[in-house]
Amino acid sequence: MDVLVLPLIVTICGIVSILVEARFDKDPNQPKKNWKWITRGLSIATFVIGGTMLVIAYQKGVQKDLEARQELERQQERHNKQLAASQQIQDSQKEQILQAKSLAQTQADLNAAQKRALELSSTLLNAQGRGLQQLKLLSLDRTFSGIEISYKPTAQEWKRIVQIYRTIPAPPGEVSYLESPIIATKAGAFWRIDFEPVSLKEGLKWFPPVSTEDKTNIGFELILRTASIPLSISWGNGAETFLEPQRRDYPYEIRLSPELFAFRLRPPQLELNLASLHTNPVIILRSSQRFRELTFHSLDQGVKLDQILHPDWKDGYPNTTEKTNPKKMMEERVHRYVSGSHHLNLSFNTLPR
Repeated sequence: MDVLVLPLIVTICGIVSILVEARFDKDPNQPKKNWKWITRGLSIATFVIGGTMLVIAYQKGVQKDLEARQELERQQERHNKQLAASQQIQDSQKEQILQAKSLAQTQADLNAAQKRALELSSTLLNAQGRGLQQLKLLSLDRTFSGIEISYKPTAQEWKRIVQIYRTIPAPPGEVSYLESPIIATKAGAFWRIDFEPVSLKEGLKWFPPVSTEDKTNIGFELILRTASIPLSISWGNGAETFLEPQRRDYPYEIRLSPELFAFRLRPPQLELNLASLHTNPVIILRSSQRFRELTFHSLDQGVKLDQILHPDWKDGYPNTTEKTNPKKMMEERVHRYVSGSHHLNLSFNTLPR
């Protein structure tokens, strides 16, 4: 309103001037001169200018008041928007809190369900374990289908074999049989001899199989007798396995090479029940030779065994506890060195033989 003060003063001055001038005009004693008209004109002009300024100032004041109200309205509108946005944020936070609580409850329910599932799984595993154990016991109620006993020959042992090989004539135009490892399988009173392939510059060479039934192949029987292992095995279930080449007690199969002498035993020569072997997997060894190490390997698909034994040989003859058993005394006399007992690291994993 300060802008109205000056126009208002000018207007009042103009009005006062006009009133004073009018009063002097009515006085007959006053001389009429031209300067009075000039004064009157100025008064009227002052009034008009002052009024005009007053009107303009009033309009400006009204305009400023209007702009101030509009600014206040805009500020109020922004404030309201901020309040609305703040309310939305609060509502969103409340919704997030509710969702978090719901998620926590869902997670708790899921954890409880997982715990129940784990408990059920544990129960099922225990039941399966009991079932597998029973099935395993059932699968053990059969005969052990085979075992291989092997050792690496010494240079002197292989030299004796080579000397015998040199007495066996090779097929016409062929290399010596000595170059090929042999696989000898019992065939009644004779042996069937199969040969591993020989690697030559020209390629692999195969010897045809031969039989010791043919007298010209008698040298192979001498090789087998010389290489065969003298060994007695007392199994934990009381069964006995007796191998003695001088008595022609041979294994079912013999495999010979400079690197390995292997002897395979199968029923009926090997009468072992897996259940009893599982219960008492120990053996006692007897021999006429002191082998430094012997490898035992299972040929049964349901039994895992691949173990190297290092016998601790001791002179085991005579054994006074066996004097009432002539056969046992004879075997102990032949195989006087004893080692054991030895524990076999067996695992029983499948049903088939």
